[in-house]
Formats: sequence, structure tokens, C-alpha cells
Amino acid sequence: MGQYYKIVNIDKQEFISPSDFGSGVKLMEFAYPGKPSMALSALAILLADGNNRGGGDLRSDNSVIGSWKYDRIAVVGDYADPHPECQDENFYFDADKWKNISDQVWCAMLDDSYFAQEYSKRIMYFLETGHKYYVPKRIVKYATDQNSSEALHVLNRLFPDEEARIMFIDGIKE
Repeated sequence: MGQYYKIVNIDKQEFISPSDFGSGVKLMEFAYPGKPSMALSALAILLADGNNRGGGDLRSDNSVIGSWKYDRIAVVGDYADPHPECQDENFYFDADKWKNISDQVWCAMLDDSYFAQEYSKRIMYFLETGHKYYVPKRIVKYATDQNSSEALHVLNRLFPDEEARIMFIDGIKE
């Protein structure tokens, strides 16, 4: 079985789940050094100080970027030690009552047109090769339930061409 993890901001009572970014939720499923992880990219964006001021930065002015800098952040597992500040057993379980900000991070990442273009290619590759389980849960959610502004933003940024967007949505449904 194993231990499952969330990345939490204790000060703001927010979290992101590695599975929302297409990673497994066990530590070495999203933190393995030989395999880049979108979950760790999301964390870096949340911790960034000074983004969008130079080449190589994420081209977005989204307020979520850097919103965790200088806060108490932890990668907590469901077997984590008890903590005196926790209402439940540990911060992993406390996070169930906190705000999941994965949607805001995805929107910020996809504001960058280069990132959106490259990531849409990656998603289509997963679908074409029969590896749709690598498509992040949040992206699948957006494709199957397009009622939120975040869903429409993400789908339009990933697939500005309507034909490609329809092909992606159909591929997820199969």
C-alpha cells in the first residue's frame, strides 16, 4: 500500500495534491530525481519570489505565483507524526478541511503560452499512446465538467484550436 502525501501551507491552510498534477501521491512517485514532476513545478511556482521579471520566468501575473513564499510549507504523509497545532491527527488530515489551490496553480501555469503549447503536446502524446492515466486528474476533470471558469480557461489555453480541444475531450471520454 504505502504512504500518501500532500503539499501543505500550514500558515494559509491551503494545499496541493500531487495527483492533481499527474503525479502519484507516494513521495518517490512525485519526488524521484530522475523524473521531473509537475507537482514539484507547481510547488516552485508557489514559492517563487520575483517571477516574471526575466527570461525563463513563468509568463503570468497570476497572484497565486509566489503566494507561499516565506510561509511554513510541509510535504506531509498520512503516516506523519502528530503535531500540536493539528485539529486532526496530523497536517495531512487537517488539509482535508483546507483549500485546494491546484486549480489556481494550473491557471497560472497555462497563462504562459509556451508552457501551454508544450504541455498540450505532452497530453496528446499520452492519449495517442494509450497512457491517459498520465493526464493530470484536474485536466481530466476540466474536460468532463466544463462548467467552471477555471475549466474553460485551462481547456482554451491548452487547446486554442477548437478541433484539437474536441479531439482531446473525446480522447478522455474513451
